[in-house]
Amino acid sequence: MRDGEEITFEGEGDQHPDHEPGSVVVRLVQQRHAIYERHGDNLHAEVTVTLLDALVGFNRTIRHVDGKSDIDLRRQGVTPPGFVQTLPGKGMPRRGQTGRERAGDVRVTYWIQFPLSVSESEKVALASLFGGWDDAKWDGSSAKAAARAATKGSSSVHDEL
Repeated sequence: MRDGEEITFEGEGDQHPDHEPGSVVVRLVQQRHAIYERHGDNLHAEVTVTLLDALVGFNRTIRHVDGKSDIDLRRQGVTPPGFVQTLPGKGMPRRGQTGRERAGDVRVTYWIQFPLSVSESEKVALASLFGGWDDAKWDGSSAKAAARAATKGSSSVHDEL
């Protein structure tokens, strides 16, 4: 059910010998959640990963909003800041639906935790590891798209990368 939806139980209200029983109306009021934000049947979460995890991949779990199950988050290779991973069918259940359409999606936006400082020896090691900006392994277009998405907030880098 969604925020503001109502269920009416006809004739289940207070009963008096001289009056017909009224109805009981229950209205859902959605509470804020520490991890998830609900958008229709979809759940949105933001997860911060270390720079190392963003570069080499990771496996981790987060607790589902139901509090009973875990959601596996897996990424291989590079995860740019602002990347949105969609996990189909892991969102909120849809009343009266079965099969593939029985639940919305979970959409996870990844943010990268960078170190606060880098020592001189670490700078040398990083420079030897990554080389110059002219290397073919650097994709400036996806980096620019991720930076634009992170600063404007109007669009995100999605699974298609």
